[in-house]
Amino acid sequence: MPFKITREKPENIEARRQAAMHEGKTFTNVNDLMEDLTNA
Repeated sequence: MPFKITREKPENIEARRQAAMHEGKTFTNVNDLMEDLTNA
């Protein structure tokens, strides 16, 4: 079967919506951003 049908997770949809709307987390400096990325 060449195609695997996957349902997108709600958190992925929410993350994309926030990115499109320029919502979500904002970071005051690069250290906070990097810390958040490494904790993800």
